[in-house]
Amino acid sequence: MKKFINILLILAISVLYLLIIGNYIINNNLYTTISNTFTGKRISSNIITAIYNKVPNISVDKLSDLQEKLGKSPYIDSISKKYIDTMVEDIKIGKPSRVNIDYELDELVSSMSDDFSKLELVKIRQEINNSDINTVYEYSFNKLVSNNNSLSKFILKVYNLTNSYISLFYILLAVFIIILFVINLKQKSRIFGIAFGTLGVVSLVFMIIEKQVLEKKLMLLLNEGNELININIFYILTVVFIVLSVLLLLIHNRVKE
Repeated sequence: MKKFINILLILAISVLYLLIIGNYIINNNLYTTISNTFTGKRISSNIITAIYNKVPNISVDKLSDLQEKLGKSPYIDSISKKYIDTMVEDIKIGKPSRVNIDYELDELVSSMSDDFSKLELVKIRQEINNSDINTVYEYSFNKLVSNNNSLSKFILKVYNLTNSYISLFYILLAVFIIILFVINLKQKSRIFGIAFGTLGVVSLVFMIIEKQVLEKKLMLLLNEGNELININIFYILTVVFIVLSVLLLLIHNRVKE
């Protein structure tokens, strides 16, 4: 019975570990990649077009500088995040809703006050309103969700799940580790050696799946030729877990002798 409980606890810890690290990767890397690929670039392009239409005498160098500045704008990031958050909800109804980004666009245009006169900024903002900028979200939704892209749907659902329950996952992880420790006081080196070994194997399997399956599918979906997901944290944790596992099992065998 105790052995069965230990197996269940180690499996539960492994699942929670994947959800927590998955949340970290999606929020700090993959989320940004997807949102910027489908929203940031298109929004920036619409704004640059609006600027060129209303300030046709602007130099190519200045336009290039503005495009670079827009790419780093926190308001573009805010729009992208709003789009992704809305997309998670729209998956449930199967169609894109209208996303209000007026505030972000107002702030974005205002942030260019050093580059244009007040009159030029008003004209640029009006031109943005007249553009098809509001179709960017619809395009993103159709490309990512509506065209039977099960991978992107899965990623967005994991993003929603882990963001909603991340605090609970941390609490459960701590509870399960404490229970595992308490019921194995006499063999804690052995059981945690096995637990860390399991986490190391889980990390290794995930890395293989990510590189051979997820990465290739995402590169095709996003039409990108470069690596999209930074999973360095998994490389580090895999090594740490395996080293800890070996050390703990060696300690257990030495004490046993």
